[in-house]
Amino acid sequence: MSIKIVPAVLVKTKEEYNQRVGVIRQLTDRFQLDVIDADFVDNPTLSLQEVGRPADLKIDLDMMVGDPRKYYDHIIRLHPYTVILHFECQVELGPVIEKIKKSGLRAGLAIDPETPVKKIKGLIEYLDYFQIMGHSSGFAGQKFQPEVLNKIPEVRKLRPDIELGLDSGVREQTLKKICSTDLDVVAVNTYLFETEDSLNRYSTILAECMQ
Repeated sequence: MSIKIVPAVLVKTKEEYNQRVGVIRQLTDRFQLDVIDADFVDNPTLSLQEVGRPADLKIDLDMMVGDPRKYYDHIIRLHPYTVILHFECQVELGPVIEKIKKSGLRAGLAIDPETPVKKIKGLIEYLDYFQIMGHSSGFAGQKFQPEVLNKIPEVRKLRPDIELGLDSGVREQTLKKICSTDLDVVAVNTYLFETEDSLNRYSTILAECMQ
């Protein structure tokens, strides 16, 4: 099994964003942009209005926002590869997922560690991507909660064919355990970008996940 390593970008300025995109171009063809507003958690990021979509990269929008419906026009403008909603947001997600799908985009859903898989049974059949959070959403660099890996077989039982990812908590000491599971995607932020040599770090992560 081959796991796709997707760089995750959580930044507060356009300059940071452009710098990260420049690095990502040397690594892979797909990345995840974390979009956070104060209605979801008190760590707001660069606004979608300021984001440009690199024509040569696939972008997944990880929408950690209180009401994703407010961002719909900006989402469509960027034409992302995947729109990842968060189960813990403040709106009914069924109609939002339907609208995303009707726009020709892939719909994804993420759940925090405290949310059981059984809560998303009514939504998973409409999804293209499902993301398990390794720690609570909104802040990078938190401690990984290994018990979330128990959700992987639960999701596979509900939808064996879904693209299944994990985001948050990837570090040197957790990487081997994460990569030994039945995941398709691992999103990496702090561990990848904390070093001045992200290219070498990315190669290290790939090598671990291919063993």
